[in-house]
Amino acid sequence: MDTSEMILTSPSLASDTPSIVSPPSESEILESGLFEFTEESASTIDIPKSKAHHHWRLAPVFLLAISWTVLNILYSTKNPVTKPKNIVAWVFHVVVHFVVPPLFGGWLYIFHPPRALKLFIVSSGLQTVAITLTYLVFPNAPPLFIKLYGENKEPTFDMIYTDGITSVDMRFGVMLHKLSYYAIPNKFSSFPSLHSANACLIFFFVCYYSKWTSFKLLGLVNVLGQWWSELYLDHHWRFDCFAGMLYAITTWVLLMNWKKGLQYVDDRYTNAKANLDMKHGSTMGMRLFRNTRLKNFFDPQV
Repeated sequence: MDTSEMILTSPSLASDTPSIVSPPSESEILESGLFEFTEESASTIDIPKSKAHHHWRLAPVFLLAISWTVLNILYSTKNPVTKPKNIVAWVFHVVVHFVVPPLFGGWLYIFHPPRALKLFIVSSGLQTVAITLTYLVFPNAPPLFIKLYGENKEPTFDMIYTDGITSVDMRFGVMLHKLSYYAIPNKFSSFPSLHSANACLIFFFVCYYSKWTSFKLLGLVNVLGQWWSELYLDHHWRFDCFAGMLYAITTWVLLMNWKKGLQYVDDRYTNAKANLDMKHGSTMGMRLFRNTRLKNFFDPQV
């Protein structure tokens, strides 16, 4: 037996020789969770905070600065009453108001970090609760009530047109809103405007998260459309719309300064992505189109 054969067959050398194992692929690493992100691991990694260039952080300041002027301009266009205006006002007041929030939530879920949708749902819910409590503590009559009954009429809950939304029935000649009026628990919920608050909060989220300017402009159009429809239908006063915006700004400021708020969600996503943690460092769209060219389209940081 020659020297080379002795070396290869030596049991002592064979036991000390490490076996050669091929490194795992990227997909195996992601699926096995070798780099599972935890709160402890986040503190040990020195990664700069997320600073997306597309954030319009001054959107609340901008809207506050132009709001009263815009409300006066929109108020000046409410007359004359026409059928095309009736249709546009109804679409914004009813259809857009109920359709946009779930569509926006789906957009957050597919295109943006985990917990972004949860932040929107929680903040919108708490804002709605705060506005509802305001209705109970500080009830106010809508403009149509004053037009029909005057300023000295004692408010009661058995009047047909107490709520301004029934003005749609008057202009369309239908009884839909009149029939649903009696299901409303508070007939004098004018201040502040819930439609205005919800539209403004969505606008702030869009300005913060969207990379596309067109989406941000659509968010602004939604705000203006809600304001105009509220004024046109005599459902709210101008100050009601302004107050609804103030509620949304207050909610947004709390989200920006809360330790588990927007900045925390962004930093958590950045750290998890650097650790190849697919669960916390990817959006739903990135997981659906993983290992394809479309993956980066759903990455908010690309």
